[in-house]
Amino acid sequence: MEDIRLLKNLDLFKGLATLDVVKIGKVVRRVSFEKGQEIVKEGTACDSIFFVKQGSVSVMRQGRSIASIGEGHPVGEVSFVDKGLRSATVVASEDCALLKVPVSALERLMKEDKDMAYEDKDMAYKVYKSLAVILAERLRKTNDSLLLTKS
Repeated sequence: MEDIRLLKNLDLFKGLATLDVVKIGKVVRRVSFEKGQEIVKEGTACDSIFFVKQGSVSVMRQGRSIASIGEGHPVGEVSFVDKGLRSATVVASEDCALLKVPVSALERLMKEDKDMAYEDKDMAYKVYKSLAVILAERLRKTNDSLLLTKS
């Protein structure tokens, strides 16, 4: 139940009906990583999206830290959206706990939801819309930091 509450409060799933979040909760697994342990590797296929439940992680490109992601935020969502390879390596900055959502299970749930014939049901639309907002916020922060470094 604790994980369902957490999922419901994540920006990615806030717009979903509680029943949809419960369905997602059934496919979620808790995973733990020790400080320095690799969570995802740049250039590999995306099989899961992670959400930081406790602790923080570092996003690395070509061995350089480019971002830090904290509690409640997604990891691996870019590859989920574009179906490309992972664009970065993510490493635990400290001992941390994450929620792991298998991409195949999430896609199956979104397809099943789309096939249902009742009003106000479109999990895929809501999830992708939320992802677009999350990615836009990250892009704005990146643009702002680039401007600050040029000054």
